[in-house]
Amino acid sequence: KVQTLSGEDTLGYDIPESWRWQRLDDLLIFGPTNGFSPKAVDYETPVRSLTLSATTSGRFKGEHSKFITAHVPADSDLWLQDGDILVQRGNTIEYVGVAAVYHGEPNQFVYPDLMMKLRVSSAFDVGFIHLAMSQEAARNFLRARASGTSGSMPKINQTTLRSMPLPVPPLAEQRRIVAKVDQLMALVDDLETKLTTSRATAAN
Repeated sequence: KVQTLSGEDTLGYDIPESWRWQRLDDLLIFGPTNGFSPKAVDYETPVRSLTLSATTSGRFKGEHSKFITAHVPADSDLWLQDGDILVQRGNTIEYVGVAAVYHGEPNQFVYPDLMMKLRVSSAFDVGFIHLAMSQEAARNFLRARASGTSGSMPKINQTTLRSMPLPVPPLAEQRRIVAKVDQLMALVDDLETKLTTSRATAAN
């Protein structure tokens, strides 16, 4: 069932005729669910738990993880699977609600309590949904609904995340947009690498 949102429930800008405003909840087959955060240890164990830094950039970075002693059954929903989206449930107002997609082998990482995990239906391109969740208007929607007393960490809850409106084009168009963005991101990465190299050369 596709539920199209009316004007006042959207993010406040116009979208093409063939697109639809939909709540994130209508796109999901799993979640959002919170993770858990047992104490880290300084020796190797079979379970690695992410730290918040693993997703603050909007890209998944598995090097930001720590070992924990908790036993996590192989069939636990705490393990990340390829294509899972992680959203920061609590952080500074700048980072609360940041989303990143995990691409990799299953059962390599579990995720902490300050993140929520969700999985979108195969009827949607996960890369596109991630882009839609990462745009400034969507981030502002979450920031405006973050709770937290003065001096404490702003947090968003599952209900708020589920209610987030997203502009959704037909699947083929979602894929075209993702391919174009990937192309542009590769260009940016390439330019950054060249800039770093030329700065090093100049410094020498």
